[in-house]
Amino acid sequence: MISRPCFVAIAFCLLAIPATAQDAAEGRRIAERWCVECHLIDDSAGTVAPDTGPPFAALARDPGKSEGALRGFLSDPHPPMPPFNFQRDDIEHLIAYIKSLGLAE
Repeated sequence: MISRPCFVAIAFCLLAIPATAQDAAEGRRIAERWCVECHLIDDSAGTVAPDTGPPFAALARDPGKSEGALRGFLSDPHPPMPPFNFQRDDIEHLIAYIKSLGLAE
């Protein structure tokens, strides 16, 4: 029999595990659909940078924007970001895409 404190610890660990595998390509598609109006989602030449939100590459390089921090923010966005209701899978894919931009350096 598992003790209550042990059970609670296991439950919290399971909550931290992403529901699905992260897919950066799917994250890019989500970003192109929902995020491009306010964020520069890549560093492609000729791309016009909106001045509303931070570029995704800057988020990827920011040590304060860990996967956990991004997951928390995307799960409960607050102004000036619109109140998107991303599904858990969408959030994981967006995080994978954002983090992939930091690897390109």
